Amino acid sequence: MAKRGLRPLLRGAYTPPVLQRGDRADCLVRDCMLVVSSWSNAPISWPRGCPPRKSPGSASLIVDEALARAVRQESAAAIRYWWGVSNVTVSRWRRALGVNRKNNVGSRALIRAATTKARASQAPVRSAAYRQKQRENIIRRRMEGTAPELATSKAWTVEHKSLLGTMPDQEVAARTGHPPSSVRTVRQKLRIAAFRP
Repeated sequence: MAKRGLRPLLRGAYTPPVLQRGDRADCLVRDCMLVVSSWSNAPISWPRGCPPRKSPGSASLIVDEALARAVRQESAAAIRYWWGVSNVTVSRWRRALGVNRKNNVGSRALIRAATTKARASQAPVRSAAYRQKQRENIIRRRMEGTAPELATSKAWTVEHKSLLGTMPDQEVAARTGHPPSSVRTVRQKLRIAAFRP
């Protein structure tokens, strides 16, 4: 059965066949004539039947043209709720009628809605100011990698460069006023080994 509170919308009006107990009707899924033995008590009441000379315990819903059209058009959740059947039954009906997720309008609509909802939750809308700040940060990080003195707006003097490798990068950063990442980048570009006491 469907989850509590779920009321999937149907894509058309589905009228049960006008049959009475003891009437015979052709079932498209079981591919035989069934004798109507009872009616289901689902939101859409539908005739149940079993093959002649079989016990009424083997009765199942009679899949006529109207119900087959619903199976081809509706999502599995809608079929489960409105006809009161299980997932296994819906799968069996779909296999018998050649229905899958790609050629079923209802399933495609549910999948598309779920995908849209997932994408919306993963990619929150960002303001123009936020995006501009992100671009500036990316440019600054790239410049730190290629030209640290431009990124920090402080030139590397000969005296600053002479301190590289003679003391830890943190200490060089504190003395020269350059960021530690800039000190490390310049030292590596000049192929100066890290300070080891």
